[in-house]
Amino acid sequence: MPFGPTGRDVTERPWNSRGRSTVLGRIGRWMLMASGLLVAFVAYQQWGTAFGHWQGQRDLRARFDQGLAHAHAFRHGTGLTVVVEPSTGDPVSELVIPRIGLDR
Repeated sequence: MPFGPTGRDVTERPWNSRGRSTVLGRIGRWMLMASGLLVAFVAYQQWGTAFGHWQGQRDLRARFDQGLAHAHAFRHGTGLTVVVEPSTGDPVSELVIPRIGLDR
């Protein structure tokens, strides 16, 4: 066993530094796990909810197109124009802004 100038074994660390490094190691591992969970949550918020949004937009577009086809057939079939009050949640128009590429 090599001894230092104080006569103590230099291969052995004092208890305080070993305890401190253990605590810091545990804190570091917990922080890494927490950051991994945070990244997973952000990925879900970014892409997971986007899939639901795209599906909802697709369904809404299908309902809107169906309503347009029905209104077009009704208007040309009888020659009369009837205003129908849409119920809550029904699509009533299409928003198109070509300058920013928005077509919803």
